[in-house]
Amino acid sequence: MSVVEETVVERPPLVRAGRARLVSTPMHMAGLALVFVAAGMVVSAVVEAIDGGDEVVDLAGSGLVVGLVGAAMWWATRLPERVGTGAVFSAVAWTWVACALAGVIPFMATGLLPRFDDALFESMSGFTATGSTVLVDIESHGRGVLFWRQMTQWYGGMGMIVLAVAVLPFLGVGGLELIRAEAPGPTSDRLAPRVSETARRLWLLYAGLTVAAAVALIASGLSLYDAVAHSFSLVSTGGFSTYSDSISAFDSVVVEVVIMVGMVVGAVNFTLHYRAITGRPGVYRRSSELRVYVVILLVAAAAVV
Repeated sequence: MSVVEETVVERPPLVRAGRARLVSTPMHMAGLALVFVAAGMVVSAVVEAIDGGDEVVDLAGSGLVVGLVGAAMWWATRLPERVGTGAVFSAVAWTWVACALAGVIPFMATGLLPRFDDALFESMSGFTATGSTVLVDIESHGRGVLFWRQMTQWYGGMGMIVLAVAVLPFLGVGGLELIRAEAPGPTSDRLAPRVSETARRLWLLYAGLTVAAAVALIASGLSLYDAVAHSFSLVSTGGFSTYSDSISAFDSVVVEVVIMVGMVVGAVNFTLHYRAITGRPGVYRRSSELRVYVVILLVAAAAVV
């Protein structure tokens, strides 16, 4: 059942430390999203350091710059008393733009894609989980920046707005509207009494499926790096790989089966997954959306064969 009633939510004071903060839903949400994106760049720098690469400073520096800009945007703004429909769509759109532009920085800083237009294409493709790429000899580049490339699609798979809502407990109904506009599948139903808890559960489920996919790939014979990098592709259905030959580089039927199953599971409405895990597996059978999805998938596969 969709939530239709609206409530007035108390906001933090307008003045903090003697300075007024700008009322802006797009800037506030985009700033917080950029902080999360910066964390991913730092993780990629750690991967590069473990691999012994020479692009650690480039990746860490990118994370520092993006993190500072995002924190400044978030700290200098606040949300309005009510988050209207216009602000919802504006926040989602500008958050995507901000994240895509931020994603360009590691690609250009490391020299992976020195041209801005190529780097923007790759970043946008990752965050939208499109899977298109301008790279040719993929595995010749450092593992750190390639890990960042994989992370862009993982971030975009569930959505940065949903992650931001998860840590903003006072959004109320406005947060539910943000989730509706951002999350994959019709997730207008609350999974918990609080909207922030709904967003948190969606992201926890998303992370849990990612871990499960990584474990399955490791059991199939992949290295930890390849397993984690490709688990990002499976759950988000983004399609990026750390190899130019994609999954054919592994030359393993077991790996291919795990990846195919993972992509099918990742494309299903996450609300159904959550309800099934919490004791209602019958939701899969009753979902007309899922039945149509499976039929289309099978018919398309048969046609291709």
